[in-house]
Amino acid sequence: MKSLIIYFSRADENYAVGYIDKGNTEIVAEYVQELTGADMFKVEPLGTVRSRLQYLHQRGEGTYR
Repeated sequence: MKSLIIYFSRADENYAVGYIDKGNTEIVAEYVQELTGADMFKVEPLGTVRSRLQYLHQRGEGTYR
């Protein structure tokens, strides 16, 4: 039976250390792939979280900080 690793990992700007190329979840998913030989699928957002929050704030449906 073939396995599939589906993951979401956020890279780019990180508050603690600045810019990062890979998020922690992606690093762990790659490690699991090495151990299992499973295929990988990275879930990508349609937009940024910030743009979604700005959209909701403009509509009065959420908070934005």
